[in-house]
Amino acid sequence: MRNIWTLLTKCLLLVLVGLVFQGCQEKQRQTVIIQLVEPKLVVTEEGVKLETRPGKTLAYREVIEGSPNVKSVTRLTENEDENVIIGPPILSPTEDVMVYWEMPITIIKDTYYGARLSRQSNIYKQAIGSPAKTRITYGKRTDLYPAFSPDGNDIVFSSNRTGPNPTLWRIKLAGGGGITKITTTLAEDYAPCVSPDDTFIAYASNPPGAEEPQIWKVNYNGLLPTQLRVGRSPQISPDGTKILFIRVDKDSNKKQLWAMGIDGSEETQLTSNTDFDIDHARWSPDGQKILYTSGEGVDSQKRHNYDIWMMDYDATNKTQLTTNGSRDDCPCWDRHGKFIYFRSNRGGTWNIWRFEPIMPSKRQGQSNSNEG
Repeated sequence: MRNIWTLLTKCLLLVLVGLVFQGCQEKQRQTVIIQLVEPKLVVTEEGVKLETRPGKTLAYREVIEGSPNVKSVTRLTENEDENVIIGPPILSPTEDVMVYWEMPITIIKDTYYGARLSRQSNIYKQAIGSPAKTRITYGKRTDLYPAFSPDGNDIVFSSNRTGPNPTLWRIKLAGGGGITKITTTLAEDYAPCVSPDDTFIAYASNPPGAEEPQIWKVNYNGLLPTQLRVGRSPQISPDGTKILFIRVDKDSNKKQLWAMGIDGSEETQLTSNTDFDIDHARWSPDGQKILYTSGEGVDSQKRHNYDIWMMDYDATNKTQLTTNGSRDDCPCWDRHGKFIYFRSNRGGTWNIWRFEPIMPSKRQGQSNSNEG
C-alpha cells in the first residue's frame, strides 16, 4: 500500500510540475519581443548627438484594451512585418489625413564598416478610414519627425539628405513643387512644430559641443533662428502662447514635462517624479488637456510599460487611458477632439491605432445610468 501511495504522490507531483511548466509556456506565448529603432540622444566627446539605435520592447499578442477610460479601439494601419517600424501618427489640422514615417529594419553589408543597421526611412500619408498609403518623401536617407503647417498643405520634417546632420525641410503634402531646406546650420535640427499662425517653427537642436538638447525657434522661411531653453520635443499650444517640452531631470535622470512662453519666459515644471519617464506630450485642440506617454503603469505581471495618459494643463486630474501591457506611445488628438491616435506594438507589430476617450462627465453619466 505504501508503494502505491508513493507512486501516486510522484505522479501527482509530475502532473503539477507539468501544469506549472505549461503555464509558464503559455505566458511566454502571450508576449513577444519586438524591435524598436528610433532616434536617441547620446552624449559624445563632441557633445550631445542624435543617433538612430535599435532597442527591444515587449508586446502582448492580445490586442484587446481593458481600460474603462476608452472605447472603440481600432487599428488603422496594416503592418504585419515585425521588421518594419512605423513612426508616430501626425494628424492634419484641416482634413481626415495622417502622416507618419516608416523604417524597414535591414542589415547592410559594407566592405569597410562590416554589417550595419540600415537607417533609411521615408514619410507616408494615409487617409483615415482607408488602409492605402501614399509615399511623400523618397531616397535612401533618414526622414523623420513630420509636422503639418496650419493650413494642412505642407509637411515640415527633419532629414539628413544633404549631409550627416539632420536639418529641417518643407514639402507639399500633395507632392510636387520640390523640397525646401529651412535650416542650414551645423547643428542637428529635428522635432519641428509649426505655430498656429504659420509664422515660426519651434524645434529641437543639438548645436556642436552642446551638452544638452536645446529648443529653438525660427521664422517659417528659415530666418532669425533663436535659442529658447534647454529641452526637446517642443509642442506649441493651439492659441500660440505656450510651448510644452521635455527635459531630463538631472537628479533622477528621468524625462519630465515642462511649459514656457513662446519667447522662453515663464518656465514651469508640470511633472516631477523619480521613478518613470514622461514623454511625447501633445495638446488637446482646445488647449485644456495634455496627452502624454508615461511608464508609471504596470502590466499584468507588474512590469512597468509605456501607456497613454491624460491630464489637465495645470497637471491635475491625471488619468491612465490605455492598460494593454504592450508599448503604447506617441498619442495625439484629431482636429475635432473626438479620437486619440497612438502608436503601439500590441499584437506583435508596430501599427497606428485610435480610440475614443471616455471623459469624466461621460463616465459619471454611465455610472448614474447603471445605478438607475
